[in-house]
Amino acid sequence: MSREHRHSRRRILGATGASAAAALAGCLGGSGNDDGIHFYTDYSTESWQDRWEDDLIPAFEDETDHTVNPEYAGFQGDSEERLMNLIQANDPPDIHVETFYTAADIWAQGMLQPMTDTLEAVEDVNGDINVETFEDEEGVVSQGDTFHVSHGGYTNVLVYREDIYDALGLEVPETWDELVDNAEAIDDSDEFDTARGFATQAGVVGQSRELFWMFLYQNGVDTHRMADGDVEVWVPEDEAIEALEYLTELAQYSPDPSGLNWGTSLEQWVQGRVGQMYHVNGWAAGVAAAEGVDHIAENTAVAPLPRNDIPLEESYMTLPTGNGYMVFEGGTNPAGANEFIEWLYADSIERTASLFEQEPMRLLPAYDDVVTSDAYANLEYFQAWPEHLELNRQIQEEIVPMYGQNTEESPTTGAEQYGLSGYHYADMMNQIIVGDAAIEDALAEAKGQAEERLAEGKELTGGW
Repeated sequence: MSREHRHSRRRILGATGASAAAALAGCLGGSGNDDGIHFYTDYSTESWQDRWEDDLIPAFEDETDHTVNPEYAGFQGDSEERLMNLIQANDPPDIHVETFYTAADIWAQGMLQPMTDTLEAVEDVNGDINVETFEDEEGVVSQGDTFHVSHGGYTNVLVYREDIYDALGLEVPETWDELVDNAEAIDDSDEFDTARGFATQAGVVGQSRELFWMFLYQNGVDTHRMADGDVEVWVPEDEAIEALEYLTELAQYSPDPSGLNWGTSLEQWVQGRVGQMYHVNGWAAGVAAAEGVDHIAENTAVAPLPRNDIPLEESYMTLPTGNGYMVFEGGTNPAGANEFIEWLYADSIERTASLFEQEPMRLLPAYDDVVTSDAYANLEYFQAWPEHLELNRQIQEEIVPMYGQNTEESPTTGAEQYGLSGYHYADMMNQIIVGDAAIEDALAEAKGQAEERLAEGKELTGGW
């Protein structure tokens, strides 16, 4: 298929476009009503909306007695105020689509319905789930129930411009020293004078806290640990300060860190203003393809995140984080919500694979049999961009197995997930990199807030 033909099919191929990313925050519709399933989703690009309203929802309504009322949310952070307003008005949506830990406070307050049976039905069709799942500890809260049915997984990777690397003679970095050397070389290059060396996110947004987590993990420590059977805030001072000093150094080679988040990082990438960045999966490649910037789509490559000078087995990088569906217990039609999710994912592997046509590079399939299926490989997007199918398989088969090397002591409890959903580390990053706060002072303040939030999470979850 020619590149020109690809452009004419962009709306069908439909990976998230950078311009769409910036506009999603204003893409909210009306709430649901007592007669239908209120479906609140951040799968909300133009192509997703067409797919929901012209295909999936009408087909589901034809086969069942339910109606579905979609409402479209923006990226992480954009839709939280709207969701909180719905909850406070005692009118929560039936279905909420998001990464689980971002809604851990909702779970901790007992608002979500168990979805164990739904997940089992989905796995029966699509194979075992391959992302981090969130289950209650048996016998403590809800007898081992699962509260999240994943669509796909977010894997944290280093994204880099292969053409820039080749032109400047750069090697794929495995260590922090190599990464910052690459950043300096890109920043100083006359040949790529519009590209900065590394996108360092430091606004009070989800991506900046996760940037800190990633470099903390790659320095051999975690945010929490188990001690005498109980979860506690860890974040050792020496390793955390070292990571923050390093991120401050990287910020010298970045576009304005205060203005970078998930969406604006993608915009900078597509505009050729960044040579390296931390992001998820091959999303940046899909954005470039959707925007018709072929030379960047063709030259977007991924690699494992570089570590400090530690062996791979001492890294705390975890498995992919699942993004998908939660059902509110107090919605108008939670039973219908579960039926809709099962209809989408537990009917056939062909239907499940087809749900990646809209954003094939944003999320990797969360179930083992999907990514290797003929139905997935035969998506129109991958017919136009077969190299991007190989990119996804590289992440799934080569990068993901490198992660999770040292996670036996890493807790995944309700209180820990609740603690991660706060923005104290994002505020810390902003104070240090955008402001002029001393690293030691900002870190101590953030750790204090983390300990308060963990204690609050334990109280809400009955100690788990």
